[in-house]
Amino acid sequence: MNKKHNQITNSGFTIIEGLIILIVITVVGAAGWMVYQRQHKTASKQVATPQTPGATTKPVAKTNALITALPLDLSQIESISAFRSCSGHDYSGLNADNQPETMRSMKHYITPLNSLVGSVNAIKVYAPFDGQVMAINPEQTPVGQQIWLTPANGPVWIFVFFHITPVVVKDQSFKAGDLIGYANLSRTTVRVFDIALNRFVDGNGTPMTREQMKQMGASYNQASPPAPGSASSGSRPSSGSGGMPQSMTQQRDSIFNNMNSDVLAKFAGKGITPANIVETKAQRDASPCANSGEQLAGTATDNVTLKQ
Repeated sequence: MNKKHNQITNSGFTIIEGLIILIVITVVGAAGWMVYQRQHKTASKQVATPQTPGATTKPVAKTNALITALPLDLSQIESISAFRSCSGHDYSGLNADNQPETMRSMKHYITPLNSLVGSVNAIKVYAPFDGQVMAINPEQTPVGQQIWLTPANGPVWIFVFFHITPVVVKDQSFKAGDLIGYANLSRTTVRVFDIALNRFVDGNGTPMTREQMKQMGASYNQASPPAPGSASSGSRPSSGSGGMPQSMTQQRDSIFNNMNSDVLAKFAGKGITPANIVETKAQRDASPCANSGEQLAGTATDNVTLKQ
């Protein structure tokens, strides 16, 4: 009797344990299904961005980028010198971080196609932004003129074209992409023209305000403009020249550090990028330019040739 009872008892425990296991499996399975359904609904609400193997993301436009249009007809250009190259003469000063630099070319020389060298009305230059002609200055080398352009909005920089025959006049307003003039290469000693980006700052590195720029521009006289401050480090016009405060000096930057993504993409299509057209301060400091006075010796790597 006891033996039979024990068998039933053992059998009963086996059945109960099986029921418990079945219930646990059912509960866990139901919970897992609910979690899956919730995640699936959340994922279905999200919009996926398709990725093509090898595809590159379009560069995001720089916030408040100064240059919004090509300043050159790239089909007319053979090469461009790097910012901080050893080309031409010393054109140094403070950089955009207000650090002093010496004996380097902190601008870009533009070399046209050989067929255009010597022309005066063929190589077009364009407004890089909406703005106004601040000044039209004679060149120290009397070939063409300097055209100083200031933006209507954004950072207070002066975009300078050198050796230009202008089709604009002082104080004239313009839109990005408007024709400003033609490179004047009428002398055999001048086979290139230049582009620079400068701004005036006080002793603390604070840029001149837009109102100060307007006052400064209003005082300019095309017959006797201020000196461009082209050769010496941090140079500035003499007292009273052009109405510039004596406490002001110039900072310099590359145009390629101030372009929006569309303009950068157009240069990139010709093989010109910030990486190969802007040498860093550290790179130039480590490899100083040889010079004879203010004339730089030049190197084989100064220029980047455009894809044609």
